[in-house]
Amino acid sequence: MTVVLKGIDAEILRESPNAIATEITKSAPFAKVDDVYIMEKPHIIKVRLRTMDMADKIKENGLRLFWFSIPPRNIEYERYTNVPQCMVCYSYTHTKATCPDKTKKICSECAEEGHIFRECPNKTKPKCINCGENHRALSGKCITRKEVIKKIENERINKEKEKTELPYSMVAKKAVDASIE
Repeated sequence: MTVVLKGIDAEILRESPNAIATEITKSAPFAKVDDVYIMEKPHIIKVRLRTMDMADKIKENGLRLFWFSIPPRNIEYERYTNVPQCMVCYSYTHTKATCPDKTKKICSECAEEGHIFRECPNKTKPKCINCGENHRALSGKCITRKEVIKKIENERINKEKEKTELPYSMVAKKAVDASIE
């Protein structure tokens, strides 16, 4: 599980990943740190921990790194959404296993047919197959990809809500059953 420490002071960001990992284990002795990634521009540190329980405790209690306190409000779980994408035609509607034309050769760099990205003569002129913008088909910048991620996340949220909310009829039935007993 990865937690993201946000709003980190520039002094901490100058430290090495090993020094930060050591500080984390001093602040939270239960934590077993696998990796530390420092991102200076957004003032973020990503910490990969061995278990979800460790991440939960750090998120709940916060941390002290060197001479700075990192409150729980500055700690988040890293969000990751798996986005299925075909590695033959680069569509988001299916994967390679179910691609309708597995023999097709399309370049993920320039969106032209007849060659693949390794052979692309147009690497300096990228074009997305999905949205037509000037980036690769596998880019995180793609508007189509962002829409697919939003749809997947909304579906996940709706499923979680369905699991936690009982339908009104079930609530009413339980109330009636309780009054009969």
